[in-house]
Amino acid sequence: MAFFKRHNRMAPTYESASTRQFKHGRTETIRVCCGEAKEMVHAVSDPSVNEREKALKVRAFLSAHRKLLVDATNGQGVDRHILGLRCMVNPNEQMPKVFTPADPLFSRALSFDLSTSNVSPGDLYDGLGFGLATTSGYGVNYSISRDSIRYCVTCVNDVNDTDKASKFGNMVADCLVQLRGILLNQSVNMTSKI
Repeated sequence: MAFFKRHNRMAPTYESASTRQFKHGRTETIRVCCGEAKEMVHAVSDPSVNEREKALKVRAFLSAHRKLLVDATNGQGVDRHILGLRCMVNPNEQMPKVFTPADPLFSRALSFDLSTSNVSPGDLYDGLGFGLATTSGYGVNYSISRDSIRYCVTCVNDVNDTDKASKFGNMVADCLVQLRGILLNQSVNMTSKI
């Protein structure tokens, strides 16, 4: 949502999911930029959409995100399977073109403008950074505790935008406040009707 508000487009997004339940398991990719994410971002950003509809879109995205997270954690993502197929190619064999930067779809599928990682529980967080995946993108490491969400933004500043991380971090804060307002407002309205 912050990326959309800052750059007026959706960001191909990487979020790490732990696969430690499997022997030698490490991570899988949660591909956050899904249809529900786009619908939520557009609804929340549109002043003509009422608060109830915005809350419904936020909840639909949260539900979709949870499914993506569960699937990735259970080994049902796509990225590690593709990595496995690439690793099966013998050193004396030519890598199939579909798994090389020469394939535009493969290159695009691995180009994440937003790279994120959760290090909760929040009590252990001490401003840890997280690497960005593209030189024009952002890395965001975040931690959620009972009373707060803390995060650190990393990026490559350029000559024209020397406070890029700061601007994006402020946009994230604005979005979190906006989402909190939407969800709390609708929660109160739904409770009062029961």
